[in-house]
Amino acid sequence: MTACARAPAHERIAVLNLIQHPATPRRLSMKHIAKLMSLVLIVLAAGCGPKTAAKKPTAKRGLTIALVTKSTSHDFWQTVNAGAQAAGRRTGATVIFKGPSKETDVADQMTIMEDFITQKVDAIVMAACNSTALIPLVERAQNAGIPVVTIDSGIDSDIAASFIAT
Repeated sequence: MTACARAPAHERIAVLNLIQHPATPRRLSMKHIAKLMSLVLIVLAAGCGPKTAAKKPTAKRGLTIALVTKSTSHDFWQTVNAGAQAAGRRTGATVIFKGPSKETDVADQMTIMEDFITQKVDAIVMAACNSTALIPLVERAQNAGIPVVTIDSGIDSDIAASFIAT
Protein backbone atom coordinates (compact mmCIF):
# COMPACT_ATOMS: atom_id res chain seq x y z
CA MET A 1 0.00 0.00 0.00
CA THR A 2 1.41 3.41 -0.90
CA ALA A 3 2.04 6.16 1.61
CA CYS A 4 -0.67 8.27 0.01
CA ALA A 5 -3.22 5.48 0.22
CA ARG A 6 -2.54 5.11 3.95
CA ALA A 7 -2.74 8.84 4.64
CA PRO A 8 -5.95 10.13 6.21
CA ALA A 9 -8.52 11.30 3.67
CA HIS A 10 -8.32 14.96 4.74
CA GLU A 11 -4.57 14.98 4.01
CA ARG A 12 -5.04 13.42 0.58
CA ILE A 13 -7.76 15.97 -0.19
CA ALA A 14 -5.52 18.81 0.99
CA VAL A 15 -2.76 17.66 -1.39
CA LEU A 16 -5.24 17.37 -4.27
CA ASN A 17 -6.70 20.81 -3.49
CA LEU A 18 -3.24 22.35 -3.52
CA ILE A 19 -2.32 20.61 -6.76
CA GLN A 20 -5.60 21.75 -8.36
CA HIS A 21 -5.26 25.25 -6.91
CA PRO A 22 -5.71 28.04 -9.50
CA ALA A 23 -2.05 29.02 -9.01
CA THR A 24 -0.79 25.59 -10.06
CA PRO A 25 -0.73 26.09 -13.86
CA ARG A 26 1.33 29.20 -13.25
CA ARG A 27 4.47 29.49 -11.17
CA LEU A 28 3.67 28.58 -7.56
CA SER A 29 4.49 31.11 -4.88
CA MET A 30 6.91 30.32 -2.06
CA LYS A 31 3.90 30.12 0.27
CA HIS A 32 2.27 27.42 -1.85
CA ILE A 33 5.52 25.50 -2.21
CA ALA A 34 5.99 25.57 1.57
CA LYS A 35 2.42 24.30 2.04
CA LEU A 36 3.01 21.55 -0.51
CA MET A 37 6.23 20.49 1.24
CA SER A 38 4.38 20.39 4.55
CA LEU A 39 1.70 18.17 3.06
CA VAL A 40 4.27 15.92 1.40
CA LEU A 41 6.00 15.39 4.73
CA ILE A 42 2.71 14.71 6.50
CA VAL A 43 1.72 12.12 3.88
CA LEU A 44 5.22 10.63 3.95
CA ALA A 45 5.15 10.45 7.74
CA ALA A 46 1.77 8.72 7.65
CA GLY A 47 3.08 6.17 5.17
CA CYS A 48 6.25 5.32 7.10
CA GLY A 49 4.50 3.88 10.11
CA PRO A 50 4.11 0.17 10.79
CA LYS A 51 1.51 -1.72 8.75
CA THR A 52 0.13 -3.47 11.82
CA ALA A 53 -0.19 -2.44 15.41
CA ALA A 54 2.51 -3.59 17.81
CA LYS A 55 1.47 -6.48 20.03
CA LYS A 56 3.19 -5.08 23.12
CA PRO A 57 3.17 -1.45 24.17
CA THR A 58 6.39 0.23 23.14
CA ALA A 59 7.80 3.69 23.58
CA LYS A 60 6.43 6.01 20.91
CA ARG A 61 9.13 7.02 18.47
CA GLY A 62 8.74 9.89 16.05
CA LEU A 63 9.97 9.55 12.51
CA THR A 64 13.23 11.10 11.38
CA ILE A 65 12.95 12.60 7.91
CA ALA A 66 16.00 13.95 6.11
CA LEU A 67 15.48 17.00 3.91
CA VAL A 68 18.40 17.19 1.47
CA THR A 69 18.23 20.28 -0.72
CA LYS A 70 20.49 21.65 -3.43
CA SER A 71 21.83 24.22 -0.98
CA THR A 72 20.94 25.54 2.45
CA SER A 73 21.63 29.22 1.87
CA HIS A 74 19.09 30.19 -0.80
CA ASP A 75 15.79 31.75 0.38
CA PHE A 76 13.79 29.17 -1.59
CA TRP A 77 15.33 26.25 0.31
CA GLN A 78 14.93 28.12 3.60
CA THR A 79 11.20 28.41 2.81
CA VAL A 80 10.99 24.71 1.96
CA ASN A 81 12.74 23.93 5.25
CA ALA A 82 10.32 26.16 7.19
CA GLY A 83 7.37 24.24 5.73
CA ALA A 84 9.03 20.90 6.45
CA GLN A 85 9.81 21.89 10.04
CA ALA A 86 6.20 23.02 10.55
CA ALA A 87 4.93 19.69 9.20
CA GLY A 88 7.37 17.88 11.45
CA ARG A 89 6.06 19.69 14.52
CA ARG A 90 2.46 18.85 13.57
CA THR A 91 3.19 15.16 13.04
CA GLY A 92 5.81 14.59 15.71
CA ALA A 93 8.50 13.90 13.10
CA THR A 94 12.04 15.19 13.36
CA VAL A 95 13.13 16.90 10.14
CA ILE A 96 16.88 17.22 9.58
CA PHE A 97 17.72 19.88 6.98
CA LYS A 98 21.06 19.57 5.17
CA GLY A 99 22.47 20.42 1.81
CA PRO A 100 25.66 21.63 0.17
CA SER A 101 26.67 25.27 0.44
CA LYS A 102 26.46 25.63 -3.37
CA GLU A 103 23.92 24.07 -5.75
CA THR A 104 26.79 22.85 -7.92
CA ASP A 105 28.46 20.81 -5.16
CA VAL A 106 27.28 17.35 -6.17
CA ALA A 107 30.02 15.56 -4.19
CA ASP A 108 28.92 17.22 -0.94
CA GLN A 109 25.28 16.31 -1.59
CA MET A 110 26.31 12.71 -2.23
CA THR A 111 28.19 12.64 1.09
CA ILE A 112 25.12 14.03 2.88
CA MET A 113 22.94 11.32 1.31
CA GLU A 114 25.44 8.61 2.32
CA ASP A 115 25.42 9.91 5.90
CA PHE A 116 21.61 9.79 6.10
CA ILE A 117 21.52 6.25 4.69
CA THR A 118 24.12 5.19 7.28
CA GLN A 119 22.05 6.85 10.03
CA LYS A 120 19.03 4.85 8.82
CA VAL A 121 16.62 7.79 8.77
CA ASP A 122 12.98 6.85 8.16
CA ALA A 123 12.67 8.76 4.87
CA ILE A 124 14.58 11.19 2.67
CA VAL A 125 13.13 14.15 0.77
CA MET A 126 15.73 15.28 -1.76
CA ALA A 127 16.22 17.92 -4.45
CA ALA A 128 19.02 16.48 -6.58
CA CYS A 129 21.91 18.69 -7.67
CA ASN A 130 22.55 16.24 -10.50
CA SER A 131 19.98 14.00 -12.18
CA THR A 132 22.32 11.03 -12.69
CA ALA A 133 25.03 11.13 -10.01
CA LEU A 134 22.59 10.51 -7.16
CA ILE A 135 20.82 7.50 -8.70
CA PRO A 136 23.06 4.89 -6.98
CA LEU A 137 22.46 6.54 -3.61
CA VAL A 138 18.70 6.66 -4.10
CA GLU A 139 18.81 2.97 -5.04
CA ARG A 140 20.93 2.24 -1.95
CA ALA A 141 18.45 4.09 0.27
CA GLN A 142 15.50 2.23 -1.26
CA ASN A 143 17.31 -1.11 -0.79
CA ALA A 144 17.86 -0.16 2.87
CA GLY A 145 14.11 0.39 3.25
CA ILE A 146 14.37 4.19 3.24
CA PRO A 147 11.83 5.77 0.88
CA VAL A 148 13.16 8.71 -1.13
CA VAL A 149 10.89 11.45 -2.46
CA THR A 150 12.53 13.78 -4.97
CA ILE A 151 11.39 17.39 -5.12
CA ASP A 152 12.06 20.32 -7.46
CA SER A 153 14.40 18.35 -9.71
CA GLY A 154 14.21 14.62 -10.14
CA ILE A 155 16.66 11.96 -11.09
CA ASP A 156 16.91 10.07 -14.38
CA SER A 157 15.36 6.94 -12.88
CA ASP A 158 11.99 5.86 -11.57
CA ILE A 159 13.51 4.35 -8.39
CA ALA A 160 12.36 7.27 -6.19
CA ALA A 161 9.11 6.70 -4.28
CA SER A 162 7.70 9.92 -5.74
CA PHE A 163 8.70 13.08 -7.61
CA ILE A 164 7.10 16.43 -6.80
CA ALA A 165 7.83 19.64 -8.69
CA THR A 166 6.14 22.74 -10.01
